[in-house]
Amino acid sequence: MERAGGTDPGRTGAKTSGEGSGGGNLGKRTAVATYASPQDALKEIEGAFDYWSGQVSSTSLQMCYALIAANWLMFGSIGKILSYKSATWSLITVLASIAFNMVTAYILAEWLRNRFGYAENNRARWQKEFDAEKDKAGVWPYTRKIELASIVIRAVRAFLPLVGGVLLIIAAVMEQTHH
Repeated sequence: MERAGGTDPGRTGAKTSGEGSGGGNLGKRTAVATYASPQDALKEIEGAFDYWSGQVSSTSLQMCYALIAANWLMFGSIGKILSYKSATWSLITVLASIAFNMVTAYILAEWLRNRFGYAENNRARWQKEFDAEKDKAGVWPYTRKIELASIVIRAVRAFLPLVGGVLLIIAAVMEQTHH
């Protein structure tokens, strides 16, 4: 799930050194002493997670656009695309991916809006939940439904365009063997 700014809603959204720099210290050898506290180390992981989950979303959309263009470039017309089942399915897969992105963005925005309303409508209850959850590893302030949806959405965003790409490659090979 994405929040404004390309970060994942299951996280604080704080901008960290990880954003825009390939995920902070990910992949770099750093001394534990680099972090002043366990919370600082956790913020580093959180920043890297936000960055990379945002990359899944933006790269997925870019790949969809590229595959639409590649289908058109390779085959030149809708008629020719439709004459190859794998090219047709490549285009369908990519268009489904774009539609999936739009629908899930809307649904998640509504779930988060509802969650915000839940907090705003009873601040005492929200404070009580915070006090009960603050030292636990869990999904709060989100819900299990939002957390699970986030995981599934990231997976679909990552793999559906890849399937479209594989189908386009198959169509390209078939096109070349027919000539």
